[in-house]
Amino acid sequence: MLTTTQSSEHNDSHMVSSSACNQTSQCPYIFPGTERGDPLSEIGAFGQRYDSIDGVLEHAVNDTEHYIVGFVMIFMAMLGIVANGILIHGVLRTSVFGRFYGRLLLHRSIAEVVSCLITAIFFTPYVMMSSSVSDSLNIAFTTVFVFSLSTTYLIHFVVAVNRFCAVYFPIHYNQSSQAQWKQAAVHLLLAVLAGIITSLSFFFKCSQFVFSRQRYDILALGCNYSDQEFSEAKRMITIVVIIWGSCAFAALSVDLLTLVRVILYTTIMKSSGSFSNRQNLRFFLQSFSLNIVICSGVVTTHVLSDHFDSPFARFWFSLFHVILGFILNGLIPVLFNSELRNMCRRRNATVVAVASQI
Repeated sequence: MLTTTQSSEHNDSHMVSSSACNQTSQCPYIFPGTERGDPLSEIGAFGQRYDSIDGVLEHAVNDTEHYIVGFVMIFMAMLGIVANGILIHGVLRTSVFGRFYGRLLLHRSIAEVVSCLITAIFFTPYVMMSSSVSDSLNIAFTTVFVFSLSTTYLIHFVVAVNRFCAVYFPIHYNQSSQAQWKQAAVHLLLAVLAGIITSLSFFFKCSQFVFSRQRYDILALGCNYSDQEFSEAKRMITIVVIIWGSCAFAALSVDLLTLVRVILYTTIMKSSGSFSNRQNLRFFLQSFSLNIVICSGVVTTHVLSDHFDSPFARFWFSLFHVILGFILNGLIPVLFNSELRNMCRRRNATVVAVASQI
């Protein structure tokens, strides 16, 4: 576990703070070797920065806000699980997205389901219950969440590049997408990159990902006193956030180029009245719209949330937008693809027909 080295000049202050919390297990968000009142250097992964004493907030969070945030989190997490579950089922049962593109959507949806499950089974109970959990459990769940989130951002960018190649280089794309080893190499590379992004905080011995129920945010904690260690923890989480944002805005730029090509082609072929052209345009419009929503979520998470002092207000501009992105990633492909909608209708019709014969 993490350790801290305490200088002698802080010993007197520790004697005062230790009376409020004598055992580490009674102090949430405190690593072994620290006591309540020790200033932990913290920076939020969802745009919130803190240089406060652990467990003491400038704006106290009451129980009502805890319950509101908890119910919103569990409701949105369940929506994300259902939406991505339908998409996973559709990718496995149909070939509407093709092999390579469908596998990318499949793996992205699986990563988002994992994130929603962690939100539902750990983040939500942790916010709504007063009892504390062990630091090891907190670190484990939060690290898996960050890994899934990193995977989502990376696959989101690769999906945009995949659409770009399919539109601008259709012949080469069709040949390359059939190669099984290329598909396996891409997915393996994505997993390795996601692991590297997630492990950035562990390059520094006193920086770990944890979830704070008082701030509704993922934090990178520096568990010592010096400014150098706080700068190191801040640098680690900043690198992760920059990578997430770069993937989101790069995907938006690539989709914009793709959409321009599709619009020009559809305009030229407008006289033919081809239904497939209009369908392709709708598909790329929904993909571009989804990218706008995701990029706006990045902006609100890492820019606008800094303008709010209350953790309750920050929640609506941070973690709320992250989970909303999970829901839209699973919901929009289903809404804009008639084959997936018809698959659900056929399944319901089959159930009704079988029931009527019993």
